[in-house]
Amino acid sequence: MFTISPRASSSLYTETSVTFVASGMSSTALFSSNPSSPSSPTGRLTMVGAGPGDPNLLTVAALHSISDPEALVISDRLVSQEILDLVKGEVRVANKSPGCADKAQNEIYTWCLGGLAEGKHVVRLKIGDPFVFGRGGEEVLKFRGMGVEPKVIPGVSAVFAAPLLGGIPVTHRGVANQVVMCTGYGREGTSPDLIKYHPDQTVVFVMAVGRLRELSRKLISMAGYPPDTPVAIVEQAGNPGQRTIRGNLVDIADKAERENVKPPSTIVVGDTHIYAEDMTDEMCSSAITISQEAFQMNVTKGKVYATIAAHIRAGFDKSFGRGWNCVVGRSFGAFVTHEIKTYMYFTVVPGVYILLWKA
Repeated sequence: MFTISPRASSSLYTETSVTFVASGMSSTALFSSNPSSPSSPTGRLTMVGAGPGDPNLLTVAALHSISDPEALVISDRLVSQEILDLVKGEVRVANKSPGCADKAQNEIYTWCLGGLAEGKHVVRLKIGDPFVFGRGGEEVLKFRGMGVEPKVIPGVSAVFAAPLLGGIPVTHRGVANQVVMCTGYGREGTSPDLIKYHPDQTVVFVMAVGRLRELSRKLISMAGYPPDTPVAIVEQAGNPGQRTIRGNLVDIADKAERENVKPPSTIVVGDTHIYAEDMTDEMCSSAITISQEAFQMNVTKGKVYATIAAHIRAGFDKSFGRGWNCVVGRSFGAFVTHEIKTYMYFTVVPGVYILLWKA
């Protein structure tokens, strides 16, 4: 996890204070616009964030960089083919698969230095944002040690984009007011410390699919998470093959294994999940408003969930015509057996779930 606190500056990373907290490591002043004694490379290097995978989520600056016909684009393997198809010049893809990461990283450095020596514009293309668990800081320091100062173009991080592309907001007023972002793998394959459970908190994991079973077990046994805490996996966010696997901390690892979930995938843990199908934006917004009103009117009076469900159903019948059904309860798994087409599954109070559907 890290926090970035920029100060007033005319240069992208001048006077930027960066604090890392991961695997016991603490470091400040990672970035500086004036590295010591840099040599003058023949070419130039740009580090570009590719976003989660959809070409439409590329920044304008990123698109300009990869569209340079004179550029040598050196990409990680998880960058989508749809984005690579936009490259106008030469592209090389490093095979950063498990067990080959260090070898591939050294190959990347060799390719970059070779292109710079030939006077080329070298574009180092990385999935998401290079500095959100993307080893961007490590690469900057490595390039500086080689006498090269890269220009940095931020990308849209999958930490925030992937959940929303899967229909899951990471915050929701009255449900989640904190977001924690974590990686499944620390330095040299270590497991990062887990944040203790808080009902108003959403946790987003990247690069964690390979440790999902272990992660789920530790969240329950070590971090105090309820076993029925909702979990969703958004695979290939923004790509044609995008899909969302839903479950809870008890069953999500089995579901991921059964569905053969692969990277890139983003894991979302917490109560902000809103699942809807064949529901308009107006319906979804109204459902949340009516449900919040129902809880405010009934929970304080000690009424049971059936009374709350009746209030929600009546409000929806009034707004969108008769024929709606609603159940409210604490069991996430109790709702998954409903075979319905037009529905919304959501929460407005931590730990209490609502299923609203058309009969």
